[in-house]
Amino acid sequence: MKTGLVIAGVWSTLLLLLALTITGTFGDAYAGSFYSFTLPFIVMAATVAALSLAGLLLSRARRVLFWLVVPLHGLLFVPFLHAMVRWPGGDDGPGMAWMFFVGVGSLIAGLQSLVLVVCRIVGIVRKEPPRQQ
Repeated sequence: MKTGLVIAGVWSTLLLLLALTITGTFGDAYAGSFYSFTLPFIVMAATVAALSLAGLLLSRARRVLFWLVVPLHGLLFVPFLHAMVRWPGGDDGPGMAWMFFVGVGSLIAGLQSLVLVVCRIVGIVRKEPPRQQ
């Protein structure tokens, strides 16, 4: 479970920093414009990162936080798509960066979450005692 929280937390943090850089709110590396429709993605990525850190620090709540973090991490594509559909046509540079970097990163997050859930379910099933007939 710790590995899954680390994977989701680090990847979401990278996507958060990338999104903040593209929208021009973090650093001077990219002079994009901040659009309010990117806020759901930024909030969701920050939430996943914070809950992942909490799951690593709080061993009693780790199981619950794992099952909160991993689906949220996998659903980062939804707020990405929300922003992408609303991106204005005249601002192509940040829009393309958002589509290719944040979009591909969100798709990868979805695949990571799918693998983490399958691995966790397999781990749970393997730990069950054999059924007596």
